[in-house]
Amino acid sequence: MGNLWRRVSIGLLIVAMIQFWILIREGGTALLKSTSKSAPTLDDGFEAFEGINFAREFSERYQTFDSRNFKTTQTATAFLLDEDSRAARLSEIDRLSEKIERRDVTQKARLMTLMKLPGAGEKFRADLEVELREGAAAASGFTTRLEFSLLRSARSEQNPWGFHVTGLHQSVIQTLALEGVSVGAPVFALRAGIAMLVRFPCSIENVELPKATSIRVKLTTLDVSELQLKSLDPLTSPQTVRAVCRDRVFAMTFIPEMAATVDKQPLIVLKSLTLASSKASTATVRKAKHRKTDVEKSIEDQLGFVVEEE
Repeated sequence: MGNLWRRVSIGLLIVAMIQFWILIREGGTALLKSTSKSAPTLDDGFEAFEGINFAREFSERYQTFDSRNFKTTQTATAFLLDEDSRAARLSEIDRLSEKIERRDVTQKARLMTLMKLPGAGEKFRADLEVELREGAAAASGFTTRLEFSLLRSARSEQNPWGFHVTGLHQSVIQTLALEGVSVGAPVFALRAGIAMLVRFPCSIENVELPKATSIRVKLTTLDVSELQLKSLDPLTSPQTVRAVCRDRVFAMTFIPEMAATVDKQPLIVLKSLTLASSKASTATVRKAKHRKTDVEKSIEDQLGFVVEEE
């Protein structure tokens, strides 16, 4: 009798687990659809950054290739487009691949600014610096702008992101060479609930936030650093965030948006900074200022003690 009840209990448990799994699956799908049609809540943490991250990856992949992998990489990128755009892009890749593969061509794109455009949905403008090199010739550069929208889609082996690109438009612009080189401390608007990514040309060792700020940060570092920022509440006054490399410091000022312009103006959600945006860190300045003189070194040698730095 005990074995019978044990088998019945196990059977009921398995049925309950299957029903729970179905409920979670259906509920999770419903939740995904509902959140994709509404603005991210302040409890989303950095989940709202998912679309920005995809827009960044797509923009650079679309403009980056070399002769050896042109067809492979560009075909993979084409599957991130909507069906109509994908068909046109695949046809273009087939037309260009043989010509490009016969030449020693390398093209590399670096995303400088990504802006979220006003209006409903996830619409972006990406400005990229592109370097083109053919054979032993000197590299040439140009700047390009992509504008596109993101739509949620089912994840697949060819597109694991859960987004696809629609309405893609590409143009060459002449002003990015100036826009991409920041001079002085950068100033950004930071909208509550919208994540922003700042890329640095060095490895960030420390991030300094104002006291009692609603700004939250998430730092990732490989050979260079990327800093994700998000404000839990609308800013009411300018706030300065300092990011410190070994010998450079970046002071970024985040300002409130005017109520009348919220959701009506483009918003920077990614910016690549250059060393022109930074200053020497105080530690570096202090070290250079207190470098020991020949006289101090001579005194140390003769008297046998170290002259302490102030």
